[in-house]
Amino acid sequence: MREREAPAGNLQLGSIRLSVRRRQRIAAVPFPRFTLIRVDAGSKRIGDVHRDIDAGPGSLIAVAAGAVLAIENAPPARGRYEALCIEIETAAMREAARETHAVSAPTAAFHLASMPDYLSEAVARLGQGLDEPALPAGVLAARVAEVASALDACNVPVWAMCRPSFAERVRRHLAGNLAAPPAPAEVAEALHISPATLRRRLADEDASYSGLLDDLRLSAGLAWVQGSDAPIARIAERCGYGSASRFTQRFRARFGVTPSTLRG
Repeated sequence: MREREAPAGNLQLGSIRLSVRRRQRIAAVPFPRFTLIRVDAGSKRIGDVHRDIDAGPGSLIAVAAGAVLAIENAPPARGRYEALCIEIETAAMREAARETHAVSAPTAAFHLASMPDYLSEAVARLGQGLDEPALPAGVLAARVAEVASALDACNVPVWAMCRPSFAERVRRHLAGNLAAPPAPAEVAEALHISPATLRRRLADEDASYSGLLDDLRLSAGLAWVQGSDAPIARIAERCGYGSASRFTQRFRARFGVTPSTLRG
């Protein structure tokens, strides 16, 4: 998984390029940030109890920040499932998008079966930028803005999918160091509130400190399992689990599959 961060933490990005030779079924995948998934080969099914999206090659899926969805990745008859996944800091995406295309109900995912050239090229440029460590942060930010504008032009409700929340602010404090995250009292102090207020405001959004941390750790762990060759023990350490066995236990309980099985 490739990650980039611009000065002052104003822009955080991450990407993985998936190449899968066996069908994968992964339950309850958390998406802490706004995410774009471009399917390049094979097919993806993604959804929840309300609806499923079936996406083929050349399509794009936008996933709302905070969504939890089931995923199935299917390779073609001959070849591998290939996809590019880009995580974009929710606040940065919201700032780049227009407050338009209001929807009556929350949209967990939005599917474009095909992309116009301007959107396809914008997504490709952003993906390429994440592969270039020397690319200035300002150029990368401009590419994020280009993607947001292109999505707006395609009537993707970007702003609605990146609505501000208190949980988002807490995630930003936890995401920087999953192995040794700040304690609830430290997060509360950073947000200039009491620990009790922290708990109450998260509860108002049906969230909790432990739940957010668990989602972040498992989301990062899933990305590293799929997008890197790092040993499972190393991934467990980076995600803040005491051992590979504990990480595997939590991974299987959440996603319905072990890390080693998912890697094939």
